[in-house]
Amino acid sequence: MLIAALALVAAQETAPAAPPPRIRRDVLVLTLDTTRRDYLGCYGREPSRTLVLDYLAARSVVFADAITTVPVTLPAHASLFTGLYPTTHGVRYNSGFRLPDEARTLAEMLRDAGYATRAEVAAFVLDPLFGLAQGFDRYRAPPRELSKPGQPAKEGELPAATIVDRVLQDVDELVPGGGPPDGVRKPFFVWAHFYDPHLPYAPKRPPQLTPEQAADPVVLQKALYEQELAELDTELGRLFRGLADKKVMDQLVVVIAADHGESLGDSIEQAHGFFLFDTTVKVPLILRHPALPPQQVDLPVSLIDVAPTLLTTLGIDHGAETFDGIDLVPWLADPGLAPPERALQIETLYAWLNFGWAPQFGCCQGPLKYLRSTREELYDRAADPTESVNLFVPGEARAQGLARRVADHLAQARPLARATATLSEAEKRQLEALGYATGGGTGVELPDDWTQLPDPYLKIAAYEQMNAALAAAAQQGVEATLVALRAAIAADPASAPLHEQLGLFALAGGPTHVAEAAGAFDAALKIDGERARSWFGRAQCSQVELLQARQRAQAARQGGDVAAVRSHVEAERAHVERLEAALRRALDCDPAYPDALSLLARLLVQEGERALQRKEPAAALPRLREAQGLFARLQEAVPPNSVEWTEAATKRIQLERVVKQLETGAPAGG
Repeated sequence: MLIAALALVAAQETAPAAPPPRIRRDVLVLTLDTTRRDYLGCYGREPSRTLVLDYLAARSVVFADAITTVPVTLPAHASLFTGLYPTTHGVRYNSGFRLPDEARTLAEMLRDAGYATRAEVAAFVLDPLFGLAQGFDRYRAPPRELSKPGQPAKEGELPAATIVDRVLQDVDELVPGGGPPDGVRKPFFVWAHFYDPHLPYAPKRPPQLTPEQAADPVVLQKALYEQELAELDTELGRLFRGLADKKVMDQLVVVIAADHGESLGDSIEQAHGFFLFDTTVKVPLILRHPALPPQQVDLPVSLIDVAPTLLTTLGIDHGAETFDGIDLVPWLADPGLAPPERALQIETLYAWLNFGWAPQFGCCQGPLKYLRSTREELYDRAADPTESVNLFVPGEARAQGLARRVADHLAQARPLARATATLSEAEKRQLEALGYATGGGTGVELPDDWTQLPDPYLKIAAYEQMNAALAAAAQQGVEATLVALRAAIAADPASAPLHEQLGLFALAGGPTHVAEAAGAFDAALKIDGERARSWFGRAQCSQVELLQARQRAQAARQGGDVAAVRSHVEAERAHVERLEAALRRALDCDPAYPDALSLLARLLVQEGERALQRKEPAAALPRLREAQGLFARLQEAVPPNSVEWTEAATKRIQLERVVKQLETGAPAGG
């Protein structure tokens, strides 16, 4: 029935297309993080290590030319589930952005159509904090547990086996009797996200390599990556067998997509995010629908096309929804239909948001790809699949046309809203442990002539050195990381992020490294004085120095050395002033910085209590009032009912009582 309806949609050009019959089918969306499509057997890999995916693909619609919108996890998923470009949904990177409430997600649309909705995500980068939980009845993610640098990089993710267990649990709960939707139970929409192929590659079993292969770092990395894909494929087999046992597989609609690929050293970067080459931009996209015949679709498509297409194949009217993507149903019904005239837009702001280097924008139209950063590039991917020959010539017609497409796309950008995700230091470290930088002082607003920013092609070596240093933390500890970071800074002393990371890891090394940490933060701030995290790091150094001064003062008191006590008390006061000043500068740069709000509020409470001990209520009152306000701001900055929110609420209640007593002249209690 659906095939006939799809053909009818394709054939009717003048009369309004009749909607496909409304067939209530269960839907499973699987997103495979960092999965490079040419490493899958169904996309030509030989020998194949992904036999389960290959089996499903042979019974599905396989899109041969699918691309992401941005080779970064959160914004790519936002595009997949909204059908919108990043310039519309507003999420441009993993850190600092949240999908705004104004966006309508696929989960919301299906929930409104009567679906039960569940999500199982494998990494903190897709935590509910970032807004993708909209429309899901239940959304489960890894716990936020990472507390300091140097812990294992896998801490913020869940393995494929856990995600499969959770999905099967969801199906057991949603379909207790098994079988397809019967008109009584709700159909389900379940999204499962798998993070296993992401760096660092750590398969359960080592790949089988000769000693010579194992000694080659490039060969070794690729083998580890492919082994993780093979192990993920095995878990997908367990998932599909479990669904078959529940008798939901036959009528199940399955979408399999990657958010982006992985360079694996085959282009200028080692991983993904900085550039827009096909190794990271091209993605697998598979649609298994019981009423659609297996076929390969050569039409160029984007992740933004998934939502409108899926809704139509489910017979759900989405006429009122606005998408940047298009409904691909006419081309599924008639593969010979002429392709639409459009250029698929791609972007990455990774280098700009984290380092102040030029971003990269581009578009793909047929085999041609145009890229723009500080330089312009044009590639014919059909003739040059490795994108090794830049065909750009100033004034050449093809490049000019695609350049206009990119310029028009950026000029017409109208984000639905600007929603931010404020991260604590622990959460920033959790993202960093997953391999993502978390920004510095650079905002999302690009300068008018962003093409004059530092060239990311010339800066990528410094970035890779920093990544290697951070990877050393998980394997070798803080001291090895400090050595690697010092070497990276020697090679690129003008990099504020490198100095900042040195400061963070020096702090983690304990009090003996506090002087190095302070110097590193000072160096970062000399290069970029708007880095909130460096100001907060500088404050943490002053906090350590303050504690050390107090310990020395206490020892001097016990020894009866009055002069030494006086000297240490004066040092205490200087450290308090530096601590307070650095925290205020951090909040000038980022008014919602949770750790800075908390530390400054606690410092002001402490100073207020000291003033009360000195019988100086007039000096204590403004400090305690300001602390009240800071705790209120902290409650706005952190998730409701989190530990931080509850502690801030408790402190506010305590301060309210003390402040009222001081305002009325009554003796202040504890």
